[in-house]
Amino acid sequence: MTHHDTIEHAAQERVVLATVTFYKEPSTRSVLAQQMVAAATERGYPVVVVDGSPNDLIKALRSDTVQVVPEITRGLGQAKRLSFFMAMEYAYRCNPRRDIIVHLEAEKVDMVRHVPTLVASIIAGTADVTVAERSALSWESYPDFQAASEAYGNGRLTGITGLDVDIFVGPGAFHIERAGHYFLNAALYLNAGLANAEDTYAQHFGAISAHAHGCRVVADRPAFHTCSCGFSSGAAVGK
Repeated sequence: MTHHDTIEHAAQERVVLATVTFYKEPSTRSVLAQQMVAAATERGYPVVVVDGSPNDLIKALRSDTVQVVPEITRGLGQAKRLSFFMAMEYAYRCNPRRDIIVHLEAEKVDMVRHVPTLVASIIAGTADVTVAERSALSWESYPDFQAASEAYGNGRLTGITGLDVDIFVGPGAFHIERAGHYFLNAALYLNAGLANAEDTYAQHFGAISAHAHGCRVVADRPAFHTCSCGFSSGAAVGK
């Protein structure tokens, strides 16, 4: 068995995928989400989906390994946190060995095959949190303003925290013992009296909070060059 095969087997045993969906009607995006869930279950990953769709497009995917949870509170941040919480609950209830929670955007079908690389550092015991990182080719596929603003944000974050990762990318993974950091920005908003503030980027705050509390946050970079999901290897940052 090759090293990659060993990592892939471990990922199949330890990972739970969490995602969120909202589709008012059938669309290319809803089809991609259905394909992502199918690809994940084919590779042996249970999936938790928090769905706010006013129809059965995603609810129809329910199975023994696909849990579809209705969105309780409107808002992307709330939905992401609920998906993470329910993925943790699924792991504790169904298989305590599943101790890695991976957030993926629902439409990033091809990212599923790169989950083993994304979680390899957690499996190896050298990281608590991993963040994907886009390749140069992937950056070139973004609209100019989005690429410029997210690159600027990454640079500002590194300057302030020392955390040198692509924080504005979507996919990321948390060891279940560190997954609580995914929820801390909600408490920060409430404590600051900002209960109704924009709360879209829950996954970004999670990695920042983990780093601030001494967790090992790693940029894991698969050799992957597709729009919004390109990556290139990385080193641990923090303790």
